[in-house]
Amino acid sequence: MTSAGAGESGRLLRTFRESRGWTQERLANASGVSVRTIGNLENERIGRPRQSSVLALCRALQLSRAEADRVLRELRRARRPAAVPDPAPPRRGGQPPHDPGCLAPPVHGTELLGRAEDLRRLGHVLEQHRAATLTGPPGIGKSRVAAEHALRAEGPVWFVDLAQDDTREVLAALTADLRGGRTRPPALLVLDNADDALDAVSRLAAFLLRSADNRTRLLTTSREPLGLALESSWQLGPITAPRGPTRQGVLGSPAGRLFVQRATEAAPFWSLTEANCAAVAHLCTALDGHPLALELAASQLSAMTLEDILSRMPHQLDLLERRRAPQQGHHQSLRQALQRSWIRLRPIEQRVFAAVSVFRGGFSLEAAEHLVAGTGRGAEAGSALDTARALRDLVTQSLVTVHRYDDQLRYRLIGPLRAFAVERSVEAGHHSALRHRHAQYYCTLAEHHARLVESGMTVRLLPCDEENVRAAAHHARVLGDLVLWTRIMRTRLCFSEALGRPGPNA
Repeated sequence: MTSAGAGESGRLLRTFRESRGWTQERLANASGVSVRTIGNLENERIGRPRQSSVLALCRALQLSRAEADRVLRELRRARRPAAVPDPAPPRRGGQPPHDPGCLAPPVHGTELLGRAEDLRRLGHVLEQHRAATLTGPPGIGKSRVAAEHALRAEGPVWFVDLAQDDTREVLAALTADLRGGRTRPPALLVLDNADDALDAVSRLAAFLLRSADNRTRLLTTSREPLGLALESSWQLGPITAPRGPTRQGVLGSPAGRLFVQRATEAAPFWSLTEANCAAVAHLCTALDGHPLALELAASQLSAMTLEDILSRMPHQLDLLERRRAPQQGHHQSLRQALQRSWIRLRPIEQRVFAAVSVFRGGFSLEAAEHLVAGTGRGAEAGSALDTARALRDLVTQSLVTVHRYDDQLRYRLIGPLRAFAVERSVEAGHHSALRHRHAQYYCTLAEHHARLVESGMTVRLLPCDEENVRAAAHHARVLGDLVLWTRIMRTRLCFSEALGRPGPNA
C-alpha cells in the first residue's frame, strides 16, 4: 500500500513527463533511473521511493525550482510520520515545528558542476564532526553545495535559509521548540546564509552540540566560521577554469561546462565552436572560475557577443547582473552581493581590501603593509600590525584567499572581488597613488633580485611576483613615470637574459 504523498509525487512526475512529450524510456535514458522504477513510481507501486531517484528525474525533466519543490514536498509528506492529533505531546523525531515545505532543501534543475570533491569532503567531515561550516565569498556556491548535500542525506533534514525574511521567525520558533523539548531534532539541520544571524545560530548550535541525547549534524553556510569548539570549517573556492584555449579544454573544466550550459540556456542559438572556444576559455580564466560571475556573464549572450562581453571585463560588475527577477535564493547582481559583505567590514578592513586590489595574482604581507601605509594620514593610516590583523580578518571572512608557495604565503583576490575592490579604491581617491606605490615596491624588489643574479646567485621570483613586476611596469608607463618604467624594464631584461628567455615587452 502506498501513501498519498508518494502517489501524488508520482502523478506529478508523470504529468511533467507527458507535457514534454517524453516516453518513460526517454526519461530513463536522460536520468539514469530504470524504466521499471519510473513505471512503479508513476503507477503508485512504490511506497517510499528513493529521494535521489526522484531528484534525478526532476533534473532530467529540467523542472523549474517551483515544480521540483512541489514534487519533493509531496515525497517528504509521504516519508514523514503521521501527525500527532494532540498537539501537546512532543512531535515525532525529525518532524519540524512548522510547515515542512518551508524547511525542505531547495531543488535545482541543473547539474552541480565541479563540486564532487567538495561534496565528498563535506560528507566525510559530517561523519567525523557534528558541526561543519562551509565558508566562502558571495556567489561562490555555498548554498548550492549545502542544498545538494541535504538532498542526498538520509533521515529527516531541515533546511533553513536565513536570507529569507520569514525564516528568521522559523529559526526563533525552532530554537524555542528544541529547547522546550516540544520537537525532536532532525538528523541534519542546515542553516544557510547565517551571516546576519551568527549570534542566534551560534547559540542554537551550542545547545544542540551540548545535548548528549541527540546526534543531530549541523551544517552552516556563512562568510566566516561560527567559532565553536566542535566545529570543522573550510573555505569553498572557485571551480576549475579551462587549462587550454581549445574546445576540449573548455568542456574538460567545470567552469567551461558551466558557462556553456548557462549560455545555451540563455541563447539557444549559441554553441561552443572551435572559433569561439579560446574566447570562452579566456573569459572563464578572467572570472577566476567564480560560479555566479560565470552564470551572469553567460546570461548576457542573449543580447551580446563574446567579444562584447570580453571587451567590457574592466567594468565587469556593470555587466554581471540579471535583467529579470532572480529565483528565490539567487543573487540579483554580483555587485549587490559584494556590497552586503563590504558594509559589514570595519574601516581598516575596508581600507586594506581596497588597497590590495592593485595587485595582480598573489601578494605578500610585506607588500600589503607597504601599500596600505600610503592610504591614510596620521592615526588613520594604522600600523603594520593593524594591516596584518585586517588581512587576517579578510581571510576569515572569505574576501581574501591565502596560498602557500614553497615556504612562503601569498594572498590573493578572486577576479570579481578584485574588480569590486578597485571600484572602492577609485571612490576613495587612492587608486592612482596605490598604483604608483605598487610600481615603486616591485621595482625595488626586482632590482634587489637582479643584483643577486648579477652576483652569480641563483634566485627566482615567484610566478605571482613576476606578474606584479609586469603590472608595475604597466602602472609606471600609464602614470607617466618613465624613469620608474625604465628601471623596471632594465631589471626584467636582466632576468630574461639570466634565464635565457626572450626580452620583455611592456
